[in-house]
Amino acid sequence: MKKLLSILVFCLLFGGSAFAEDVILECKLINQIVTTNGETNVYSAQDLNSPIDLDNVFKINSQFETVFSYNRSSEKFEPISRSGKNFKLYWSENEINWSFVNPIIQGASNTNSLNRNTGKLVQKIFFDKTSATYKNTGISYSASTSQCQIKEKLF
Repeated sequence: MKKLLSILVFCLLFGGSAFAEDVILECKLINQIVTTNGETNVYSAQDLNSPIDLDNVFKINSQFETVFSYNRSSEKFEPISRSGKNFKLYWSENEINWSFVNPIIQGASNTNSLNRNTGKLVQKIFFDKTSATYKNTGISYSASTSQCQIKEKLF
């Protein structure tokens, strides 16, 4: 009877982890909206013609409600909770939202929304008037829209 009970306990403990599969999302930039000195412009990914890869890759685990972002320089996935101060993550059936105060750009705050049904990712950055970005360029707001899809493993 003890053996049967212990088997039952192990099944309950480890049975759920079989469904804890990580999903890799590849998000391709569609467009970017930038507000500079009160004037708003929309740029397509082709218009930006950036030498920097503006696409994102995320690893998501819905069982544990965790999101990791791929860091190209370290070639590793890092938890998005390391993104900055005042980090908040909201997970619902239809969306994953996270926000933080940007640790790299003083006076900037980020909000991100990933629609779990459509794969649409919207990343917004707000620059307050004390930020160097606002002072040097006049940019007060930037929003990027990307389309995400599951990246299949090659082998």
